[in-house]
Amino acid sequence: MNNNPLLRREAVKWLNGDRAFERGISILQQSGFKPGVVAKLARVGADGPEAAARLQYLIREYISVFGQVMPEDTDAELHVFHGKESPADQPVTKSKAIMAVAERVAKKDESVPNNIAKLVNEYACAYKLRDQAFRAMGQVNEDNSEKSMEMRRRLSDTIDATTERMEKIYPYYDRWLNDQAVPTDEELATFKQQPKPEKTVKTKASDGKLIDMPASELRTLKKSLKTKILRARNMLDYQQETKGARPNPMPEGARRIKYETKIKNLSQKVEDVEMILAQIS
Repeated sequence: MNNNPLLRREAVKWLNGDRAFERGISILQQSGFKPGVVAKLARVGADGPEAAARLQYLIREYISVFGQVMPEDTDAELHVFHGKESPADQPVTKSKAIMAVAERVAKKDESVPNNIAKLVNEYACAYKLRDQAFRAMGQVNEDNSEKSMEMRRRLSDTIDATTERMEKIYPYYDRWLNDQAVPTDEELATFKQQPKPEKTVKTKASDGKLIDMPASELRTLKKSLKTKILRARNMLDYQQETKGARPNPMPEGARRIKYETKIKNLSQKVEDVEMILAQIS
């Protein structure tokens, strides 16, 4: 990481200024901070979902760790792990390539190393289960009944869990594909370990309320908050909760102020939750 103090000053100046997206990306690129994550955010662009908020988070993180050991080139929000994009964001053709290897394994293709075969089978199982959950999600009623909400929650948990498993497996497959590096038995053993009990934290958010919940619930809360922010922004831009065919901005007045205040409050809560998750990790 580039520890030039001038860059850090530029980052601070950016936070206190107009926070132009391209300029913020440029500062991070020059700094060498989390290059894989920054490259992904640059591709997402200023108009990407929550891109501006994510860039602010990265700039703040860069400032806070300046002069220290650079953190891992990972950002779960952007689906980048160890500098590589996860299967969730990579072209479908890449996942299909792994599934093709899984078919070779099923046919006892001995050219595939044993430990790669095990990983590929794990990936294929997760991929199929996630696909089923995605399909089932589309069949759930869009109402907010207790039954529908519980169904969506369970399917969402399944999608998150299977995606996380695929994300852990993919870097090993990628290493084998590009460098013919086969994972050791010890590395494979990490996929068989039982997860540790989730750590629960008690801390106060910006509104003074006590947050006391495990990390999985915090992540679910963050998704819910971001969905509410998106709906509120759509109300400002299209005067409806979903994106319209063409902009239809809400006129100035009390109603617009109400939604702008709502977005500000929700964004602060998202930042609170992100900080708590960072403390847990």
